[in-house]
Amino acid sequence: MIGKVRHHIVRGSDLAVWQSGQGDRDLVFVHGFQNDHTAWRPLVERLDERRYRSTSFDLLGCGASGGVDSWDRCSIDEYGADLTALCDTLDLDGRSCSVTVSAPRPS
Repeated sequence: MIGKVRHHIVRGSDLAVWQSGQGDRDLVFVHGFQNDHTAWRPLVERLDERRYRSTSFDLLGCGASGGVDSWDRCSIDEYGADLTALCDTLDLDGRSCSVTVSAPRPS
């Protein structure tokens, strides 16, 4: 079950964050462009909450997070800095990183 939304000020911006589970293994889920945290809901709801603590959040300018003054704030570098700062704010254990990227196949 995904917990209630909590808002955190990260790098001067409001990020909407959901956490669930009591495990000692942290998992952080970051959605793709023009999406929000609910993209991960089917997976998060199937996790063993005794083993994992899951965190999902809406990137700045998406979902329940704050808006942006400029689209320059919505670059991969900026989002990466937000993720790093959020993990520091929430004291998440970041030992490894795995990324899945999906893109259209060139024709």
